[in-house]
Amino acid sequence: MDSWLKIFGPLPSLPITDIPSLEHTALQLHKDMDSASSQVFSHHKAPDPQGVCWWNPDHDAALTFVHSSSGASKKAAITTLCCTIAASKHKWAYNFLHHTTSDNLWEATAWQKGHSIKRIPPLLVAPHCISDDLREMMEAFKNHFFVIDHPEVNPFQADNPDPLPPHDLAPITQGEITSALSTISNKLAPGLSGINYQLIKWAFRSRPNHFLDIFNATITLGHHPQSDTLVVIIPKPAKPNYSLPKAYYPPSP
Repeated sequence: MDSWLKIFGPLPSLPITDIPSLEHTALQLHKDMDSASSQVFSHHKAPDPQGVCWWNPDHDAALTFVHSSSGASKKAAITTLCCTIAASKHKWAYNFLHHTTSDNLWEATAWQKGHSIKRIPPLLVAPHCISDDLREMMEAFKNHFFVIDHPEVNPFQADNPDPLPPHDLAPITQGEITSALSTISNKLAPGLSGINYQLIKWAFRSRPNHFLDIFNATITLGHHPQSDTLVVIIPKPAKPNYSLPKAYYPPSP
């Protein structure tokens, strides 16, 4: 932590005077945290594909040809490598399922634990119509979770009570942010920035005034610097039919 704070702490804070400067300051905060992290933490390395159980000498030969070729020959070599890998995976899975033991089956039951399923099963996108098309599934989820057509409502109604006198909104304080961060788990899923709450707590401890400036400017200017969000569809546990949109819920990190 000390090494990270030593890099992040001295970085300058930018003044906020309007919405563009608010957007720029919030983006710069993300960049400062990314910069400090890239200098302190080691980069995640992808596993060696040659260490997997289905890799064989055919793949070594196909991979060597990819590295030694260029132009159109390289494209053909990549295609050959992909086909070779797909065939080997299919052969390995077939042999595993048809020539397996009870120990292997118990091992296979744990393969999915801790790994995300990248594709949702086919979804009911219309009455009596199930589809695996991603655009149709996206529209089905959007129509189920969100109000598409917003009815126009007159803000002034005949039976409205008398308006209350306006008052100034109290600024957000350092204590309020500290209290809020203390209740958040460091393992909570990050948002679009990919920055987890452990780094956010370190950053706030190092430069609390920078966070206060951004939060209070967001309220004063009436603008949130992050207008987009990422909605991740997660299946609800123990549902009988996962072809229905209602079997899922859409948390937004």
